[in-house]
Amino acid sequence: NNEAASLLKQYKTKNGQLPYAADLGVSFGNYNASGVSNKGMLPIDVTDTCGCSSDTTCTCSFKPITSVTMQRNSGTWNTAQDVGACSSAVSAPSNKCVCTGQGSCTRFATSFTCDTDGACTHNLLASINNRFTYKLPSHADAFSAVLGCVKTGSDVVCNNTGSFTIGLNEPTWFKNNRWQDFYYYEWSPTSSLTVGTKTGVESILIQTGKTLVSEIGQTQTRPSNDMRDYLDSTENTDNNGIFESIQKQKTSTYNDQPFIVSP
Repeated sequence: NNEAASLLKQYKTKNGQLPYAADLGVSFGNYNASGVSNKGMLPIDVTDTCGCSSDTTCTCSFKPITSVTMQRNSGTWNTAQDVGACSSAVSAPSNKCVCTGQGSCTRFATSFTCDTDGACTHNLLASINNRFTYKLPSHADAFSAVLGCVKTGSDVVCNNTGSFTIGLNEPTWFKNNRWQDFYYYEWSPTSSLTVGTKTGVESILIQTGKTLVSEIGQTQTRPSNDMRDYLDSTENTDNNGIFESIQKQKTSTYNDQPFIVSP
């Protein structure tokens, strides 16, 4: 519980909201955020997607990343012309431009520019050594990188058309033991969830336990896209944002273990 909750809270601190949930019934290796639903399974594999449409243009929101660096093949940037959240005063000589938000680095007619949405482009002479390097925060990792994007340690380097995905950096033992199969995850953007008598809850994890014939008479099977195959009572499965108390005792027909993530 603590491992999963910590990653979710760190993601919120960096992104301003919790990640969307993965769909119920996912197969192992496909715990990808739906991008629309705030209830389902833990999105440990993919929370965000980034990509390059060419060797000169890449887009990745600044919310899930720490920074993007453009390292030019030759020449340097003029540090006196740095604008906004971009700085070339990071190396000697200054051939790197690091951006943490909207801004640009320039020298004469050449430039590297990023907008507020993380769409970044340059007009340098073509070279495979002109590199976009994306640095990820410690709670995140690159789940996949294809074509012109390559995972290098904890970073992703792109120099041509390609893409990469960002997920949660869960411990190896967590995923190898498939703990992600045993959590239901839900969050409310208005902190309107209720757990027992506690109101104003933003996010909840429910450890689901083994399959059983539940309180509501459901003979559970997994994987499934039916919430009743994961959760055991009417209160936990009626989609009204109200859940059983964390103190509710386990029985032969109820083994849900609610855990409040935040606040």
